[in-house]
Amino acid sequence: MKEEVFYRVVGQAAVDAVAILRQIRTNTEKIMATQAEEAALIQGIKTEFGQVLDEINAKIAELTAAVGAAGATSPEVDAATTDLKTAMDAALAQFAPPPPPTP
Repeated sequence: MKEEVFYRVVGQAAVDAVAILRQIRTNTEKIMATQAEEAALIQGIKTEFGQVLDEINAKIAELTAAVGAAGATSPEVDAATTDLKTAMDAALAQFAPPPPPTP
């Protein structure tokens, strides 16, 4: 009698353990799928951001070339061009990867 109860209890515990392990595996698969989706989304944003930065840099280069081709420029135009370049550099610096940790 004790032996039968023991096997019933252990048998149910084993069934419960298998069910828990299956749930853990299912949850892990969902988490990994979600992370892969998030990584793809972040990569897409990074790509779009890079394209926007390329366009902005091209426009700044066009502006700088046009201003330079115009000959002598006023101090205000020179200052505005410098401010634009500085603002762009500052924006890019915010998105630079952090430096590696020092050992």
